[in-house]
Amino acid sequence: MNDLMKFKIKESINPENYNQESAVKMLRFLGNLKKNSGQEKVVDFVFKKYGCVKILDSCVGDGSDAIELAKKGYEVTGNEIDKLFLGEAKRNIEREGVNISLTEYDWREFEGHFQNYDAILCLGNSICYLLDSNAQKKAIDNFYICLKKGGVLFIDERNFQYMLDHQEDINKGNFQFSGKYGKAEKKEYLVKPLDISDKSLLIEFSDSKEKYSFRLVFYPFKRNELLGLLREAGFRNIEIYSDYEQSYNSEADFYQYVCVK
Repeated sequence: MNDLMKFKIKESINPENYNQESAVKMLRFLGNLKKNSGQEKVVDFVFKKYGCVKILDSCVGDGSDAIELAKKGYEVTGNEIDKLFLGEAKRNIEREGVNISLTEYDWREFEGHFQNYDAILCLGNSICYLLDSNAQKKAIDNFYICLKKGGVLFIDERNFQYMLDHQEDINKGNFQFSGKYGKAEKKEYLVKPLDISDKSLLIEFSDSKEKYSFRLVFYPFKRNELLGLLREAGFRNIEIYSDYEQSYNSEADFYQYVCVK
């Protein structure tokens, strides 16, 4: 693969998000938190509803989601930015004995490399790692282009507006998420926003049981901002989920969008 074709970390992605220590801790943390989120059940339901077979996981991480989809009979391609994640995904795929091809393309360079997919996944709050609005728009436009007509983009974001509305609580250290996503009543998992502005959000993730913590920076989409980008890209039929329940809840931790081309 030509180096220019590989997924590169560019200026619009905060490099603090991609150091090796953070990546290792993120794999462990998200694996624990995701187990009881309801994600797997809802994704499978949506894919069956729209007759999806050919799936692109645009941010495959450690490969766990892609592996579960492959085991269910879907044809899966996984794409990943981070070398450590990609290596972990390769090992997990080999261990599980499933057939998943892996790529390293930049979302903003997807056009021409992926086409006619039934569905694209962009989960784990991944679109919010792009801090630049032009980069966000280009990525979403390319997701649209790479889908067949009637194809589905399944994308998520944190409820940043709720945090923006509670900046004073965040600054005082009094802010708490609902705890519904991932059944976070397991008190050892703590997700704490430390600093927020219209341009960036610093969140600390910690696990008191395993004694570690790390911090990541995200772009905090305002209410309907991501929905606006999705509609501008061409998506007209968009179903909204709140913490994997098909409804709108202004106090949800996460929103999921099922966007049909």
